[in-house]
Amino acid sequence: MRNYILSIALFALTVISLSSCLGDGDTIVYNDDAAITSFSLGTLNAYYHTTAKDGSDSIYKRTINCSSYVMSIDQERGLIWNNDSLPTHVDLSAVICTVNAKNGGTIAIKSLTSDSLSTYKSSDSIDFRNPREFQVYNVLSTGLRKYTVKVNAHQEDGDSCVWTKVTTGNTQVAALSDMKALNLGENIYLFGTLNGDGKVYMSAIGDGANWTELATNPALTVEACKNVVLKNDKFYTLFDGKLCTSADAANWQLVSENALNSIVAASASRIYATDAEGKLISSSDNGINWEAEALDADASYFPTEGISYACHSLRTDATAEKIVLIGNRSVENYPNDKYSMVWTKVEETKDGSRNHAWNLVEADPLDKYNAPRAENWQIVNYDGVNIKGICGKGIGASTEVALSKIYNSGDDGITWINDSVMGKPAELSSQATSFAMTADKANSLWIICGGTGDVWKVRINRLVWKKADAWFKE
Repeated sequence: MRNYILSIALFALTVISLSSCLGDGDTIVYNDDAAITSFSLGTLNAYYHTTAKDGSDSIYKRTINCSSYVMSIDQERGLIWNNDSLPTHVDLSAVICTVNAKNGGTIAIKSLTSDSLSTYKSSDSIDFRNPREFQVYNVLSTGLRKYTVKVNAHQEDGDSCVWTKVTTGNTQVAALSDMKALNLGENIYLFGTLNGDGKVYMSAIGDGANWTELATNPALTVEACKNVVLKNDKFYTLFDGKLCTSADAANWQLVSENALNSIVAASASRIYATDAEGKLISSSDNGINWEAEALDADASYFPTEGISYACHSLRTDATAEKIVLIGNRSVENYPNDKYSMVWTKVEETKDGSRNHAWNLVEADPLDKYNAPRAENWQIVNYDGVNIKGICGKGIGASTEVALSKIYNSGDDGITWINDSVMGKPAELSSQATSFAMTADKANSLWIICGGTGDVWKVRINRLVWKKADAWFKE
């Protein structure tokens, strides 16, 4: 208690000195309230381990300004904490913080090993590896309030992730070709073909090792499996060129008699398809009526084979979406293509919005980050506006090695860069001829391999970090 008594004594002397400076009629009004009114963190040290080329380990330090991490204050429960955890590797044993008390009250910190108190100083580093008790006294020492302060830091790197093989050699998965995987609700639905017939299997997003075959009505065809898309919690596909829909991937109902050649994409508000003449069309009423789509480049650049797509909400307008579509032109008609065809479209849904044209992303021969022309591109929106993708072996003038990397495009299909942070499963077979990629609502990314029957999952740590409720009570 010695430090605290000394602090009170010094404060009393300050009051006496101040009183002697006051003129007749001047008064000082004291407030009995005792409260911490603000709490902020300063610049902290973080220590990182690294391994040199010779295999030796070393540690390097960097400083992190943590003032942007808001400290929540719950006056009723006497709790102070940061809702967003600090980065991993931050040194919590020496934390600099700025604390303010109401009406200039005195702040003290309780020892970690005893009941003794020390006066808080903004220049002192504090050990926050465990929660600390702060006590604040009003200026007359007639009021006391205690707070438990906890400084949270992540225990794992936010962008790190580890691929997990959830099953090996699943015979149902291994036998499939022309695979496509989609997440609806709590399940992954895997469509594919086997001996000229269509198949669909289902596995819970928390599983992936066990797959249940669904009996469908009518029986799935190769055409149906190749064209299936998901829009607003319903599947859409083609049976004999006619659009059908299903809420469970098992029971299908006819939507329209319109003759369609293929379904190429679906967003929250539209289905995109090609008609019997191969022209791109869309429907904004779930397939009842169709209208022609505009292209900003020659239609001969629009892909006709191996099409995959992804869409995400715009950062600037959550009601609008950006669609990215990738695929190839036929080798027979365009044998010298080196890059895949990438198209994008902005889709607005507000009243009065127009139907925008599709835009061709032109490949620059001098840019090494173009999308390679390859078999079976599989792309999916993951981690905000990022698009993850994998592809098979190169075709035409492309020398791409099948499943050699996970691609990331953070600029809507302009560049496709090897995702060195996520990497790819070490044992992912580069000989696989059929595979599917999807993402689920739990932020897991899936790769499902035909031929080997292996199923892989991964998720970036920060996408599953939970945030506590924030309190700001005074």
